[in-house]
Amino acid sequence: MPGRIVSSSRLERYKGYHRVIEALPILRSSLPDAHLVILGSGPYEHELRLEVADHVSIDPRDRGSMARELASAQTLAAFSDYEAHPVAVMEGLALGVPVVGFNVAGIGDLVEEGLVTGLSPVASPEATAEALRTTMEGGRRSLADTVSLPTWETCADQLADVYRAVSAETK
Repeated sequence: MPGRIVSSSRLERYKGYHRVIEALPILRSSLPDAHLVILGSGPYEHELRLEVADHVSIDPRDRGSMARELASAQTLAAFSDYEAHPVAVMEGLALGVPVVGFNVAGIGDLVEEGLVTGLSPVASPEATAEALRTTMEGGRRSLADTVSLPTWETCADQLADVYRAVSAETK
């Protein structure tokens, strides 16, 4: 859907929803249809609802509905201070949704691979708005033919290989 930014995860302050909300008025000056849909629920929901500006909605739906909302996004915003296992980002990428996120921890790995547009965690609202705008104007892309996204199984297999190697070294 044109202008739709989705951010999806547990509603905690460190997930950075407020950063998208701060950038939204700046983004709307060049993309008037821009709006944010926050998918999830959690302890930050009440406080976040007090901060929510026009053109922002919070939708704590079931997983199926959340997947449909994500699939209709023009971009996914992932501005978490720390995300070891960026599952929501991987879900967006698997659907071909372009992602803008902080270049930290697990999301930083995807930035390094060129799969996510990376920003510094201290990026200004103007820089955040510009990254969102550029990503939204770039359109969706299918990654299925160009990259193999990790799965839980491949990650578990890689971790088991590490333990096997360490165990073999200590014998």
